[in-house]
Amino acid sequence: MKLSTTKTLGICQPIRVQGSGTGFLLLHGYTGCPYSFRNLVSPLIEQGYTVYAPRYPGHGTNGEDFLTTNWRDWLRAAQDAYYDLSAICNTVHTIGFSMGGAISLVLASSLNIKKLVLIAPALFISGWKIKLSSILSLFFKKLPSGYFEESPIQEYQYLVKEYLSYYWPSQASSLLKLARLARQSVGRVRSKTLILAGAKDTIVPMKAAKFVYERIATVEKTLEIFEDSEHDLLNGPQSEQVVNTILSWLRDRS
Repeated sequence: MKLSTTKTLGICQPIRVQGSGTGFLLLHGYTGCPYSFRNLVSPLIEQGYTVYAPRYPGHGTNGEDFLTTNWRDWLRAAQDAYYDLSAICNTVHTIGFSMGGAISLVLASSLNIKKLVLIAPALFISGWKIKLSSILSLFFKKLPSGYFEESPIQEYQYLVKEYLSYYWPSQASSLLKLARLARQSVGRVRSKTLILAGAKDTIVPMKAAKFVYERIATVEKTLEIFEDSEHDLLNGPQSEQVVNTILSWLRDRS
């Protein structure tokens, strides 16, 4: 096996802070990294919790490395992170964003996760390319996505160049696999669950959040819709409100 020459960017390093016996596993999204949780990590740490935000294989490094990974690698990394956290905490809760939300549901269907926060859970994904990803993967490793974002943070700009400016057919097909697994798992999830969705999300349609709310096995469930938010609720125009909603919900559920 040939390994790509790379390193993990500073903002993409796993976050692990030991606190109380209550731990939070933070699972990021597709092509994302722990940096996605930058507005939520500090409030959780300030309340004394143990926080662990792992990095999936192929994420936070470069596109060449990303191409060597698939859904099995990402799911196994999240599963191992749960095992690591459960070894030092009496109780483990999970907060998953986008693909991390789908992975969280798969984990919660089999593991003892007491509270579950799903932020724009990717059980369905918008766009014609994602629907044709299996076919496109036969011909292309990557295609220009047409996406561009300007950031003052140099390392984040690198992530835009390496990941977000391209469409990855084989890896997108893996994302669809996780979405299907999550849809199949939701009926077995009995964790207390908070679901958050952005009304302006063009990546994960609103039907994903509603699907979870309607199909999840638990009776203790809450759906919150943020009218002015897009996909990245934790870092968008209503980020403070989103974070406060999460903290309030966690505090009110014993």
